[in-house]
Amino acid sequence: MMELVEARRLRESGTPGEALRAYAKLLERSQEPGLFTEAAEVALRVDATVAETLARAGLARAPGSAVAMHHLAEALAAQARWAEALPLFRTAVASDGRLADLRHRDAQPRSAAAERRCPTCGDDAHTVRWVGNVTRKQTVFGVFDPVKVWVECRSCALVYTRTLPSGAELAAYYAAQRGSPGGVAPPDGRQVSTESLAWESILERVERTLPGQGRMLELGSGWGTFLACAAWRGWEVSGVELSPHAAAFAARTFGVQSTCAHVPEGLPDAQFDVVVAFEVIEHFARPNEVLVALRERLRPGGLLVLTTPDLDHPAHLALGAADPMWSVPGHLVWYDRRTLDDALRFAGFCPEDRWFSARHVGSSGIVARNTALG
Repeated sequence: MMELVEARRLRESGTPGEALRAYAKLLERSQEPGLFTEAAEVALRVDATVAETLARAGLARAPGSAVAMHHLAEALAAQARWAEALPLFRTAVASDGRLADLRHRDAQPRSAAAERRCPTCGDDAHTVRWVGNVTRKQTVFGVFDPVKVWVECRSCALVYTRTLPSGAELAAYYAAQRGSPGGVAPPDGRQVSTESLAWESILERVERTLPGQGRMLELGSGWGTFLACAAWRGWEVSGVELSPHAAAFAARTFGVQSTCAHVPEGLPDAQFDVVVAFEVIEHFARPNEVLVALRERLRPGGLLVLTTPDLDHPAHLALGAADPMWSVPGHLVWYDRRTLDDALRFAGFCPEDRWFSARHVGSSGIVARNTALG
């Protein structure tokens, strides 16, 4: 018993190598299925092939164990054996709600959903880039299929999700994110101060490119901290935000107004000097349509400023499948430098500036100019 307590302590203390050695000694004396399952979980942080062996041993002794099946799926995914991992993930989350992160009373995990073609070029030929259970890294509030598949289009190289959430699922997810227990809380004063420093550098970049403060629209304005910083510097600001809770906080706290609407149909019928969209464009099922709609709201020569997860970012290259951005439930497309530049040019923009974004791990920012003539 004391040996098991020590193995579990090592597992929780962030020393997986020592913990795995402790479990190996326990398994020499006991073939209890739960020990194999616990050892497999530890091995996932050390060696995927060892984790696979342990998970298979646990599953052989307890064929109905969804947790052992899930560990096996994770071990296979870590080896890029996507076709083997996918059905195991789906079976595991469908049989055990804990693995599906069911947070709503009537929520049910989907084991599969209709698959779509590339949202940019329409081609169906693709290569799988990642398969995983998003609920292991993210809170999904019980409205999404927990199993996510990223693929790369063989024609245009865009990376996108094969299954598309419904509009109702997306609305419920974003409402829960900023309006329910367990969701994202409004920023406190210290967070606003930290965010303001990041926003200041972006605003300075914009003002060097487009001197003078004019009209600015933020897509996905959230709690309103960027709009508040822009207004403080003299910009005439407005936002579009899906969450009424977040928009109300922005108006009450900072005095900035956001329209609650879906995009692109809910965009204001007005022209702006600058449109910004931070960690937003990747949430759209048809991002090209959104980019065109944003360009139509910009005056000739106006600027689009956006940040988004970047497949070329050194942080993503280092993290690989461990990058938390893979698992964000609402992310539907993922760009690299080439595919983002192609999308911007197709929509009528000319990319002019790029930087590493401090907003999220593995994200980059870009400034693009509306090339339309006045």
